[in-house]
Amino acid sequence: MKKGFTLVELMAVIIILGIIALILVPKIGDIIEDSTIGSDEKAATMYVKNIENELAAKKANKENVNYNGTYTLKQVKRIIKPDSRITDASIEFEDNEIVSAVFCVEDRVIIYDGNNSKYNKDRLCSRINSPD
Repeated sequence: MKKGFTLVELMAVIIILGIIALILVPKIGDIIEDSTIGSDEKAATMYVKNIENELAAKKANKENVNYNGTYTLKQVKRIIKPDSRITDASIEFEDNEIVSAVFCVEDRVIIYDGNNSKYNKDRLCSRINSPD
């Protein structure tokens, strides 16, 4: 009596493993993409919170702080340095408070609405400081 598997049994196992791989690989890619987007949203939110904290500290120290209007990332870098993944931004202030912001985090556009940051797949980083 021979021990081992027949060629048909081995081929069946290989086909089943191939089908499982075809199902799982795209799902794993989606999970990685979702976690990266979540991380980018958090980076934008944390940068906004860091700016707000720095402005509050300047006001507490009775420094003259007057931010109104829309500022680019280059202008805001004087307040606090951004996360290295944030490559561009357009931040709208009203009475030293951030009302809204649009960030380019790596290749993704993240929009901050005053409370939360959200990924916007319909907008390109190259047009971040342009109207919609």
